Amino acid sequence: PMLRLARNVCASAVEQMALQARQVLAACEKTPTDEVPVNYDPRNPFDICCVTFTPIYRGSKFVEDRYTGARFQPECAGQVSPLGDIVQIGADASGLLISPTQVR
Repeated sequence: PMLRLARNVCASAVEQMALQARQVLAACEKTPTDEVPVNYDPRNPFDICCVTFTPIYRGSKFVEDRYTGARFQPECAGQVSPLGDIVQIGADASGLLISPTQVR
C-alpha cells in the first residue's frame, strides 16, 4: 500500500482547503451582509429541490421522483425529472418489479 504517499497528498489538500476557508471566513467577517436574500434556516434540516434549487424544510410539502427518491417543490409536479429524464415528478409508480411475489 502507498500509505505514505496518500498521507502526504491528503495533508497537502487539507492545508490548501484550510487556507481557502480562512480567506473566505475573513472576507465574510469583513462584510457580514448578503447581497441577495436567501431562503435558508441553518437550524432546520432540509433537502434541496432538484429543479428550483430551493430548500424543502422538514415538515414542508414535497413531491418525489419515484425512481431516484429525489424531492421537489410541489409546483414541480408533472414535469419530467431532470435526474434521468425518464420519470414524471410526483407520478405514482411501483418501481422495478422483478418477481411476481413483489406485486401487492
